[in-house]
Amino acid sequence: MTAMSGERRDPARLRDLMLYVAGACLQRPSFGGDALATALYLSDFGAYDRLGRSITGSSYVKGPRGPVPAGFDEAFDALVEEGRAVVESERDRACLVPVSGADVSMFTVPELRLVDEVIGQLGAGSEWSYGAGWNAVEYGEEIPYCFAGVSDDELSAADIARAREIAAHGVRWSSRSPAAPLRASWFA
Repeated sequence: MTAMSGERRDPARLRDLMLYVAGACLQRPSFGGDALATALYLSDFGAYDRLGRSITGSSYVKGPRGPVPAGFDEAFDALVEEGRAVVESERDRACLVPVSGADVSMFTVPELRLVDEVIGQLGAGSEWSYGAGWNAVEYGEEIPYCFAGVSDDELSAADIARAREIAAHGVRWSSRSPAAPLRASWFA
């Protein structure tokens, strides 16, 4: 189990979600490993908030260029070693290019709809945010799932202090019902 999601990390689901997202973003010129990790983060945290569980069960760490799921590099390498993807490098980014499709049978329809929504929002050129959890932790620390759906719009010092207090206690907080849409502030 991951410390913050309360779920078992599923490397197969992580790998296939990586293939699914990478396949959907093949034609995007700025899509690389960082954008892939961001899409996974927003999908997992959005699912946790909306569906009550993450899609992959992965924990995420605050990295220097965005959130990174546990096992990301291993999953990336495994997909290449298994012949399910190849890597194309451009400038300072490595792109995962699927050779075979993702096994979408392991995902539910609501999970795939949410991932498609995230992909659409990321591709729409809109600005988005990693959320309050991102601001509550230091680089290299795990981003708690209890922050899924918590906006970081205009956080005060008191808001950040409260966020750190919530993180320390691992309390799950959700602002809406499972049927509610993703928070616009994630993308605005």
